Amino acid sequence: MVATTRKSRTRNAYAHLTDPARLKHVYNTLAKALSAAPVGELSSWEEVKTHVEQFSQATGKAPIGMELCERDGEVCGFRFYLQQYPDERTSGSYQ
Repeated sequence: MVATTRKSRTRNAYAHLTDPARLKHVYNTLAKALSAAPVGELSSWEEVKTHVEQFSQATGKAPIGMELCERDGEVCGFRFYLQQYPDERTSGSYQ
C-alpha cells in the first residue's frame, strides 16, 4: 500500500454567497458602479475597490464590499459581499 500525503487547506472564515437575490444585487450594484466610474481616473485596483464601495453606499440600498485577492503581491481576483452579511462572500478568481 502506498501512502499519500495531502496538503491541508486552511478554511476561510466565510461561507460562499449563494442566495440568488443577494448575488443579483451584488451584480447589479457592481455593474452600475463600474458604468458610473470616471473614465481613465481609476488607476489601481484599490481605487476601483474604493469607488465600488463608495458608490454602493451612496445608492441607499444594501451596500456591497469588495475584497482584493492577492497572490505574490499581485491582485489575482476579487470577492464581493453585502456589508450586512460580511461572512458570506462570492468565490475569488485566481489565475
